Amino acid sequence: YSSKLGNFGINLNEDRSPDEEKMMAEMLTRITYPTGGYTLYEYEAHRYLKKALPFEFTPILCEKEETAGGLRIKSITDITSNGVPHIRTFEYAEGGCSSGILCSEPQCHMEGTCGGYTSLGEYQGYFEMYHEMPLLPLSETDGCHVTYGFVRERFPDGSYIEYKYSNFDTPGCEDSDP
Repeated sequence: YSSKLGNFGINLNEDRSPDEEKMMAEMLTRITYPTGGYTLYEYEAHRYLKKALPFEFTPILCEKEETAGGLRIKSITDITSNGVPHIRTFEYAEGGCSSGILCSEPQCHMEGTCGGYTSLGEYQGYFEMYHEMPLLPLSETDGCHVTYGFVRERFPDGSYIEYKYSNFDTPGCEDSDP
């Protein structure tokens, strides 16, 4: 969700920066169980420090941590029928830096040159495209437009579990010729 309302008939290049508050709309925040207990979910916006270049998927470092569209779990609170809470929090940073990598940046405007040959001869041209939806589908990343190489799950007693995943910046994870 963006914080700006655009008139796409006039300005298709309207700012579409993510708005964390508006992203929270219509999210599942509570599940109540027949036994009397319930679970609360708290979310936060995706954040990343690197982004993958289109078609190369080589991650480059951003100048600062940035916010992407979509949400990730910040905490899960399980409350028993006796009212006893069990809180798990999730951290997506390792060594103080976000482990998030933006895999695909929505592009609603594209321009460039094109050319080729036909039976009538060679042609060259310039194109400029605008669309209200991204011109390059985000689905090419299997629905994961921000991926994390590290997640820490913390428990109330101070213990934690660290999860490590291969990501675009993991040596040897890139596609190679068969």
